[in-house]
Amino acid sequence: MYSPVYAKRLKHELSISNEDSIRVKLLCDLGDYYFINTEPSKQKGQFNEALGYFNSALALSDQLNLKNKYNSNNIICKLGDVAYFGQEYEKGYSYYKRVIDFYLSKNDVVSAGDTYAKLATTNIQLGRNTEGLLYNEKSCALYSKSTSKEKQLEAKVRVALTYLFSGRDDSAKVRLTKLIIDNKNSSYKAVGHAYYGLSIYYRYRANFNKALFCNFESNKWAIKTGDTSSMNVIFGEFAQIYQELGQTDKSIAYYKKTIELRSKLLMRQNYIFRTAGFLIQQLIKKKQPYEGLKYINKLEHDYGYVGKAAVANIAQTKAYCYDALKQYSLAEKYYKDVVDFYENRDGEFYTIALLDISKFYVAQKEYKKAAKYLSKQIDTSNVQRIKDIQLLEYKIDSAEHKYLPALRHLLKFQALNDSIFNATKNKQIEELNIKYETDQQLKDIAALRKETRLQREQVKQADKIKNLTLGGGLILLLLILLLNHNYRLNKRNNIEVSKKNSALNQLITEKEWLLKEIHHRVKNNLQIVMGLLQRQSAYINNQEALAAIQSSENRMHSIALIHQKLYQSENLDLISMPEYIEEMIRYLKESSDIDNSILFEKHIDEIYLDVAQAVPLGLILNEAITNAIKYAYKPEQTGTIYVTLVKNEGSFNQLTIADDGAGLPSDFNIDKVESLGINLMRGLSKQLGGSFDIYNEQGCTINVVFKTEIFNRNIVTDPIT
Repeated sequence: MYSPVYAKRLKHELSISNEDSIRVKLLCDLGDYYFINTEPSKQKGQFNEALGYFNSALALSDQLNLKNKYNSNNIICKLGDVAYFGQEYEKGYSYYKRVIDFYLSKNDVVSAGDTYAKLATTNIQLGRNTEGLLYNEKSCALYSKSTSKEKQLEAKVRVALTYLFSGRDDSAKVRLTKLIIDNKNSSYKAVGHAYYGLSIYYRYRANFNKALFCNFESNKWAIKTGDTSSMNVIFGEFAQIYQELGQTDKSIAYYKKTIELRSKLLMRQNYIFRTAGFLIQQLIKKKQPYEGLKYINKLEHDYGYVGKAAVANIAQTKAYCYDALKQYSLAEKYYKDVVDFYENRDGEFYTIALLDISKFYVAQKEYKKAAKYLSKQIDTSNVQRIKDIQLLEYKIDSAEHKYLPALRHLLKFQALNDSIFNATKNKQIEELNIKYETDQQLKDIAALRKETRLQREQVKQADKIKNLTLGGGLILLLLILLLNHNYRLNKRNNIEVSKKNSALNQLITEKEWLLKEIHHRVKNNLQIVMGLLQRQSAYINNQEALAAIQSSENRMHSIALIHQKLYQSENLDLISMPEYIEEMIRYLKESSDIDNSILFEKHIDEIYLDVAQAVPLGLILNEAITNAIKYAYKPEQTGTIYVTLVKNEGSFNQLTIADDGAGLPSDFNIDKVESLGINLMRGLSKQLGGSFDIYNEQGCTINVVFKTEIFNRNIVTDPIT
């Protein structure tokens, strides 16, 4: 970390030094200080300070004709960096071109390639990915003319990573994979860097088991090749993967390691602020927003930072903190500052800024503002962010009563979520974690063995305390006797408790049997009534009467099915709605004789209801689906009926039945409707304590929102293995 004390020490050493080569180094160090630690409010003045020191170092270096790493060409590149970060791009390029032309005139293609690589890095840091790719490719072309295999491979990795950060992910994957396969038996550092790039690729694709594997390989390769300079980015990648996996404590630990390493490197401090921002997001997840705000304020005080990029990183982090602290006006200000900064720039940070402010406005129920930011061009290949966009679209459309589009966004969100997290991937991730931790433990064991060998001499002296050991043995024997006595007492008590538990279990079993018998008999009685109605219909020729009897049968079946589920279930008072709705739809399809002309698309959350709510909900489902089958489509016409039951915020549930048929009549008025079915659904919705809406939206849409009143139990399901 650079501080004013550090600069004061450099100036003092410069004032007393008589050796010119040391003075060149001190002048360069002072130039680096003012360049690295530029505050936005003083940027112009401090850039001028940096230019002054670099120009003095260049003049002295030219005078001495130095050939070390502080030579003239290195200083000229530093002048180019100052120009670039001051947005004088043509001037900055002219400095670099001057150095490149010099090396090419000497036929030194490796040094020319190194200079192009530095130029590419500077452009990428400024969000100029197109220029960065161009200069990396030129660097790669120059290295191909040299005999340095390591340089050639490093250049190929840089080109692939630039493709990755420019959105050309598949090209990056192909290049990185080929490099690993072709050099798997080598000891080149570039192979580890290629694994790191693949880890980022798979993380963007939400394939976290492969991302974790690749980053473990990158870590192993860095240790194998002694590439300690890469550890800060490897730890940062681990932190981001564990963040996406929701393993907050691991993520925080790796972010802290990353910041610790980066604080010791000659690195622009905006990278530290960005990493700190990710760390603070994890602290907020642990309900520690105030600690996060203190942390970013301390970093802002302790570290210098470069230009507006660091200000944007700090603003983004403060927005998260104030949002979590419910200081919404401050949060909104900082979110807007971040969007304004990243607008019209390359890279994923603009996408993150738009998503952040959209999530903020959705949480504030300001859906129009959220939609405005979400409608801006968001170009991302990161599956997690695509999933977040679908969820935001669903919430915005639901708030505006656009239930069919909302349903489509919800289904896409669910599909992406299911593809990211499944049992197989979770198992693979856990296995990778265990393997990595085992490797670490083996290293620790080796270290302990070494320490044990050093301590053997100390063990020999342990003979002196044998007498104490004998005394301890006698005390231990007394303790064993006391424990044996307590064991016998506890055994007698346990026998009594066991008898009482047995009697209690017998009573519980009898109660469960009685409840099952009641539900079984209710179901049988309802089926008897349904049988009587079917026989009665054989003697009736009036179509309206027959239709009424069929409707009554369907309604009774919806109730009978609930009691059947309770009779068959281990939970005698709760009904699994996914199973119940699946069976009800199957029955209505079979009884309506629609074959495959009408399809059903279902999305049912894992919701359990007791009888008091399941019966009216089942009757509403029966009425809505039956009406859609009967009236939405003409004979021989095909269509789709959408059925969803999802959990909303709080304890609210939302039932939606929608079709893409003819819709309601143009003169339809729900307040004047005489339909028994609609009036029945409206009354049942009131019984549920919920709301009932019916809309024309590319067909007819029925929407019921109600609160789970009695679901206050734990449902035991099979664990995912």
